[in-house]
Amino acid sequence: MSRILFTGAPGAGKTTLLNALAAQGFTVAPELARALLVDSPLPLAGARRCRQLARAELARHRPPPAGLVLHDRGLLDAWVVQQAGGQRPAPALPRALQQQRYRLVLFFPHWPAIYRRDAQRRQWPPAARASATALWQACQHWGYRPLSVPCLPPAARLRCVLAQLPGVESGPGQCP
Repeated sequence: MSRILFTGAPGAGKTTLLNALAAQGFTVAPELARALLVDSPLPLAGARRCRQLARAELARHRPPPAGLVLHDRGLLDAWVVQQAGGQRPAPALPRALQQQRYRLVLFFPHWPAIYRRDAQRRQWPPAARASATALWQACQHWGYRPLSVPCLPPAARLRCVLAQLPGVESGPGQCP
């Protein structure tokens, strides 16, 4: 019925929070970009990888979800990756962004205190901040008003996000 997008800076705690939500029984669509990076030594910005990511995101957005689905990155991220790769997006991607709207976009800002580079996350902090800026601008470009998730310890962040999810009885847990 509804898609919720978790997007923002790399290494900002999206997957950690989504893992906690999955442990509580929420349906989570995992991040596809990381899977593509693991499968290939090529950088994601390569044209072939950008097209692969866009196709994979489009495929998983085609069937309407049966309930609430939390997406670890999504169509907006695929669009930004294609733009950053200097590519003109395939017509299906902008069409999907117009027709298959997210009910809510939760944005995770760059968080220097927890950001760490690893085998797939190769960006230096200035590039990670630039990625976050590009994603924020993409949200606005496509008509979203993303909700910025505060930089809090995981349990407090979880309560904050639960308070924002539609139809979830979460008790006290407002975002600051």
